[in-house]
Amino acid sequence: MLIGGDGFFYLINNQALIKGCRDSIKPAITRLPPYDFFEGCNSSTEVPSFGSQAAGIVDSDPLRGTFNLNAQALGIVATVNAQAGVGIRYIPDFTGTLLIRTTIELSPPSFDLVYATGIRGLGQVGVAGLKSSVFISATPPVDSIQTQIFRSAITTPSGSISITHRYNPAEQFSFSRTANVVVGQQLRICSGIQSQATITGFPGGFTMSKILYSGAKVLKIELLPQ
Repeated sequence: MLIGGDGFFYLINNQALIKGCRDSIKPAITRLPPYDFFEGCNSSTEVPSFGSQAAGIVDSDPLRGTFNLNAQALGIVATVNAQAGVGIRYIPDFTGTLLIRTTIELSPPSFDLVYATGIRGLGQVGVAGLKSSVFISATPPVDSIQTQIFRSAITTPSGSISITHRYNPAEQFSFSRTANVVVGQQLRICSGIQSQATITGFPGGFTMSKILYSGAKVLKIELLPQ
């Protein structure tokens, strides 16, 4: 690539000479803590039934970039969906495609587990499952969220009745997606973890799905104009 005195760059591609303006090259932006907000990044829904228990507790600290996600389903039939993270504001100076990339870290004492027992003479009858994903939302449009699973586990009648994963040593997970942006239109970007804990048990047995991500951290959010 040659830079001319006229403020343009000249890219020699085989036998062709391509001319373009240097101002069209948009720099990448890397955001580290502190971030801007957590409103709209966190949510939880609990659906217990038949005397079961379902609880989802989430909170975030955008100044440190940390969040806590605690979801538990216990009993016969229950489901918990929980989401926690932090967010940034971005006002693009171009119209086009933006690549958004994030990196999340889980460290001790974070863990997740599924556990199920059966009834004497019947074997294992409970099923407990969990699923966790890194998520990135970009608004507008409303509810524009994409995810990538990094952890899933389930008990089965013919398989394991107890599965526990501890994030010790710490583990990092990265995910990227694209979003369409319009010059001057603010984009609200959330990054974090979205989890689901679910159980289907049987009276007389014990079935539980538990997710505890304590002190999870959004290490960075990268913005790369395409």
